[in-house]
Amino acid sequence: RPPPPRPPPPALATEAGGCDFDDEAAAALDADAFLRRYARAGRPVALRGALASPPGGTEVRTAAGARADGSEERDEFLELFGDVLWQPQLLLRGNATRLRRYLDRFRGTAGARKPPRRPLAFNRPVDPDAAHAAFAHASRGGWPRAVAHPKLQSDSRLAGGAGIDLFIGPNGSGLPLHHHGAVWNGLRWGRKLWALLPPARASFAPAKQHPLDSEWLQAWRRRRGHAGGGPGGGAGGAAAEEGPRFCVQEAGDVLYVPPHWAHATLNLEEGLSVGGFLQDDLALSLHMQLAAAPRGIGSLQNAALLHEEWYRSVARAFPVA
Repeated sequence: RPPPPRPPPPALATEAGGCDFDDEAAAALDADAFLRRYARAGRPVALRGALASPPGGTEVRTAAGARADGSEERDEFLELFGDVLWQPQLLLRGNATRLRRYLDRFRGTAGARKPPRRPLAFNRPVDPDAAHAAFAHASRGGWPRAVAHPKLQSDSRLAGGAGIDLFIGPNGSGLPLHHHGAVWNGLRWGRKLWALLPPARASFAPAKQHPLDSEWLQAWRRRRGHAGGGPGGGAGGAAAEEGPRFCVQEAGDVLYVPPHWAHATLNLEEGLSVGGFLQDDLALSLHMQLAAAPRGIGSLQNAALLHEEWYRSVARAFPVA
């Protein structure tokens, strides 16, 4: 007899908040301080509220008076870009899909198909013109002020002229463990769990492993069973040093991931995030990365700089036609 079907992804929106590494209010950190304390030191940090303070002063988050849960911004984005085909993100295989129709499967929309057991996230519309417009819309205001140091900004024109990439998906979607050059990632709406490992312990997830099936997620759930709850309490301290370092990203927050820190994500709620590669002496420009690997991030950079094992791991996302 065939095995019984797996249940749909669990409702994860009640996961506790907090962060195992530095956790700062973005308003208290300027670009020079970020460059000195984090980019040059190779230290991860969560910058709370950073999307509210781009370098030009234009508000990036939903305008004042809008619904606090981000639903107004979501509705606007999907009205503009929800009915075009979107390409799935790197490392987990999938087919190009109409975004709104896919997300509706997880929201109980009348007439929608049942959701898949292992949801996918997406990172760009298939049509280049739609992709350019989506990048520009999601990244209006440019890079967050705290990370927008001239020595760090990418000059890519492929991603709305601001060195930006997109990631959007339902509750339970995410990215498997992987690593590449330094990036920032800001959450426009939703809630997201991050797991990080330092370069000395960086690795790729096994082929085809969804974040919901990962050992790091099991470790996160075990930690939440200890006294003190979230990632900053109970099983923190020494446990955080030995295993993954966790952080819950809220809407408006930016995470900085230093070069070659392995990281994985899981959406605790449906969400859209924007992000960019930081320029440094070891990084190729985002323009070159996107031109060589339109489905993903960092492949050319890592193939040039890292070892053959990395290339074998990432090559499965770019099969030969």
